[in-house]
Formats: sequence, C-alpha cells, structure tokens
Amino acid sequence: MNLYNRYRPRKIAEVVGHDLEKKIIVNSIKKNLIFPSYLFTGRSGTGKTTLARILGKAINCLDFKEDLCGICNSCRDDSTISFLEINCSINRGIDEIRKLILVKNQFPLYRKNIFLLDECHMLTEEAVNALLKVLEEVLKSSIFIFLTNEIDALPSTFLSRSLIFNLAPLTKEESTHEVERICQLENIKIDREIIEFLYSASKGNLRQIINIVEKGMIFLKDKDQNNFKKMINFFPRVLIEEIDLAINKKEKEKVLDFLSIFRKDLLPLSLFLSLYKDYLLEQKSSLQNFDKISLIAEVSMKLHNNALVEIELLYFFLSSIFKIENPKI
Repeated sequence: MNLYNRYRPRKIAEVVGHDLEKKIIVNSIKKNLIFPSYLFTGRSGTGKTTLARILGKAINCLDFKEDLCGICNSCRDDSTISFLEINCSINRGIDEIRKLILVKNQFPLYRKNIFLLDECHMLTEEAVNALLKVLEEVLKSSIFIFLTNEIDALPSTFLSRSLIFNLAPLTKEESTHEVERICQLENIKIDREIIEFLYSASKGNLRQIINIVEKGMIFLKDKDQNNFKKMINFFPRVLIEEIDLAINKKEKEKVLDFLSIFRKDLLPLSLFLSLYKDYLLEQKSSLQNFDKISLIAEVSMKLHNNALVEIELLYFFLSSIFKIENPKI
C-alpha cells in the first residue's frame, strides 16, 4: 500500500480541513436527512474521493453518533455489493449505466446501496440522461455520490438534483501539518520550508505532496535532505524574497539574473510564477499588476514545459512589472 493510501482518513474526524462539509454530513446523518444524490467537486487532491467514501460508509454505519463507529459490519466491510465504485472515465457509456440501474433497487445489505461515480463529467450524454431519469425517482434503497473536477461540464438539471460539496484546496497550514504528521509516523524529517515549497509547487494537492515524499524516501530515510531538495527542484524562499525586492526597486537586470537560474537549471518558469504568486498572497501585496501575475501563474500551471511557452510567460511577466516591450533572455 502506498504512503497516501496508508494514511488516507477512514473517519470524518481524520479528514483534514473542510470543516463546514464535515459538519453538514454529521448533522444530516444524525437527523436522518439523507439526500438521494450528492456531488463532490473541486481540484485534484482536495479530498473528494476520501470524503465521498466516508460519506457512503457513514450512511450505512449501524451505530453512527458523531462519527463512524468503525466496528460494525458496514464500517469494516470494504468489498460489499452495497458500496460500488465506478470510474466513469472507463465506464462512461449507456450500457454501463443500464447495468447500474438494474441493481439499484436490490435489497441493500445494510441501510442503502451506495453508488460512487468518479469522474462523472466523462459520462456520455446518453448515460447522463439515463441517470437523470433515475434521480427523478424516489430512491428508497440507493444513494448516488458523484465526483468531478469539471463541474461546468455537467448539465444544470443534473446539478439541481444533488447536494453539492465544493471542496476548496487545503490551506498551506493544513497541508503542512498533515505532511509533518505523516513524516513523524514514518520517522523521517523534512524542513517546513521544503514542505511549504511542495505546497506551492503542487498548488495545494496533498496527494501529490505525499507521493513526492514517498519517492524521496530513499534520501529521507538516510536523513539526506540535500539530495531530496535536488530531486524536487527546491527553490529557497530567500530567493523569492530577493526577487521581490528587486522587482519593487525596478532592477530589471537583477530580476533577469534571478530568472536565468530557472533557465540554467531547466526549471519551468511556471514554478517560479506559482511560488511568487503564493508569496504575494502571504504578504498581502498591493502590487499593481498582481492580478495579471496571478492569472499568468494559474494558466501556466496547465501548460507543459515548452521553451516557446516559457519565453512568452517570461515576456508577459516582465512586461506586467516593468512595462517593457522586448525582454532579453
């Protein structure tokens, strides 16, 4: 079992962040106000699948109070037909949904039959229409839980039939604290500055951070943080601070010298933009062109490391700061 799944929360209280969503889940189950359909949306790595699985288990928990009891048959059973997960990026057609419809009214082993449909935005139009007909019914024995990171791809009729949980990315403090907890349990040490760097580089994707830590175990088990830094292309915060100072002083050549470090070490400029954007947010910067930098950073994270793209990003970044027309690279 990989590191992320080894420490994946199994109870509501173990879930990092998302306090409002957790409170809604607890109160609705305690009061038996169960919705026929739930939809979890948010960026990759925000905990959609984890919280959705816990919700499914909580609905069927035979002794739920403030959290799952963890000892009843439903809580301990991971392979029951009463909890079915479907990856819609693979099973996306009408035939798969028809099979699902055939079993939805089966007598549940516990309280409800739970159907968890991941990547539901990948379903074909015919499959979505078939599901809509199902959701229009009064579902006595089945609960549907949908997951997506592309909620805009779903029809409004689909959304209106579900209780929607829009999961925000974890804060830097929440993410850092969880990684430090896991590191302590694994008997390894990572400096907080390195974890915060990983947070910025991964855009708050906790799963990605933990997977990177696992890949670096070969160094971390030997207390070798230097080679781990090289592995993750670590960029120290002090350099971000120096770049910010040079930008504020309008020292163009100095800024270009700093950015050349990225080009020399073959690091993506998008990494710097992401780090610098987070730095400005922390400083509550009043920089006039922050919105433009923020937009560039967001867009750049979606792009591959391409030389032409990097040059264009560098041009827009520098022009937004210095209003220059032709930066030298």
